[in-house]
Amino acid sequence: MITPVPFTSVQPDLEQSSLGMSQGPPPTLAQAEDVITQTKEALAAQKKEILTFSADPRVTQWHACNFSTYARLLDFFNIPSSLSEARDQHPAKAAKILKLIEKGENDLGALDIDIRRKAIQPSKAFSQTQSIVQECATYQNTVKNWRAQITLLTEADKNLREQLSVHALLPLAKELGKRNAALVEEGYNFYRMVKNDTSQRDTPTLHDYHAQAIDLEKRIRHIDLGGLPGLARVIVDHNLQVALAATDQLKEFIEFFLKNLPGEIIALDKIQQELISLRDTPTPDILARIEPIATSLSRNLLGLHNKAQSMKQIQLLPIVLEETRTLHFTMKSTILPEMKRRISAPGSPVNLNSVAAEKTADFFMGFKGFVRAVKLLFSAAGGQKAIKSEDMHHLLIDILNTCDIYYGNTKEDVTKLHNFIETKLSDFEQPFPYESLFQMAKEAIRTYGSRLEKLLYSFETTDFSSDDKDEKPTQAHKTTVGRLIAKLEVRTANLESART
Repeated sequence: MITPVPFTSVQPDLEQSSLGMSQGPPPTLAQAEDVITQTKEALAAQKKEILTFSADPRVTQWHACNFSTYARLLDFFNIPSSLSEARDQHPAKAAKILKLIEKGENDLGALDIDIRRKAIQPSKAFSQTQSIVQECATYQNTVKNWRAQITLLTEADKNLREQLSVHALLPLAKELGKRNAALVEEGYNFYRMVKNDTSQRDTPTLHDYHAQAIDLEKRIRHIDLGGLPGLARVIVDHNLQVALAATDQLKEFIEFFLKNLPGEIIALDKIQQELISLRDTPTPDILARIEPIATSLSRNLLGLHNKAQSMKQIQLLPIVLEETRTLHFTMKSTILPEMKRRISAPGSPVNLNSVAAEKTADFFMGFKGFVRAVKLLFSAAGGQKAIKSEDMHHLLIDILNTCDIYYGNTKEDVTKLHNFIETKLSDFEQPFPYESLFQMAKEAIRTYGSRLEKLLYSFETTDFSSDDKDEKPTQAHKTTVGRLIAKLEVRTANLESART
């Protein structure tokens, strides 16, 4: 709206002399002309405002609207019931104001001619100018009322157009499906999650989960395993691969889901497009369409809620992400520092030196150890390479420190482990002592790996879902890393199978 110009502002502030006091300077024709110019400008601005808004489509569109038909809708959207009164009265007010403006312009024009011809005394010219200005000021309340009615009509138009989105129309959809209002809202929350609606940042969308999975994957890959013996690196990395598999499957599942949307999502997209297409439509037409659209919206959101309940993997996405994030954090901040400390600690069950010493003692102790020692003496006497306990100890440390395979039972895995050990024992004669050393090397790897796994899986961490078959989200509670990893492996497999 154009800012109104108060006519009192163009009236001169002449000091009126009191009886018996000296008179001030008399008014001049120039002063009268200034007031006339200001008043003409104010009247022209007011006239333009009235002509412009009286012809504005936001105002004229209401002329054919039957407000009683949409009384319930208008009330729901908090549009005043006086809308029909404003629609009916503003044209007459505008006509009256324009007539008064025309009279004022004519009076000012005639007076202006007299002033230019100097056919009127300055005092009389000024007095007549004041009279015209005061007359214009008398109908400003009518202008104010007209403006209020125009504002009511344009604001109602704005209000209704603001409802033209799935998000804005949700309250009406819930009202129309009142018995299932909560389920309708849950359906909308699911729709918003799928459609990457960022209007409410408190709830992540699928796109957010996808981006978080990418970020988490990068952070997992950047974990530094330096300082760990070879076999320890293999075991830690294997379990980090569980976390990476979870992020990978989470991303692929989201991408698959977004390419194969449920029918309800497609229907809701069409509703959104229909609402957008109404934005250039006269408001009465919007009123005629908005309730049927809201009814369809309510029905499809309820259907989407029901569909979402059967899509367990969608419900578990935030849990998978949170558990993977927890595993990464626990591994980086707790497990790796503590594992390195224990590996370095003399006498620790996972200290390389301790394990090698233990297995060396097993090799040479007892009846079998005595037999091996005797055979080694005879072998050495025959020119074969002998092995002392000290050599055995260093050999096992080297094997455990450089072994890069522990998991897997395929033929390729077995061959890889066999080749690794064979490389370490290539200087020894076969079958003795090679075969005995080979078995001892395998036993050392198995023992050390088992202890490292037991240590890793025993660390305490946090879980966010129940342990029953429903796997419902729960408050954070304590669990072990082993149990958390087992859950992630199952969830990863389920995400993969859901796509096939």
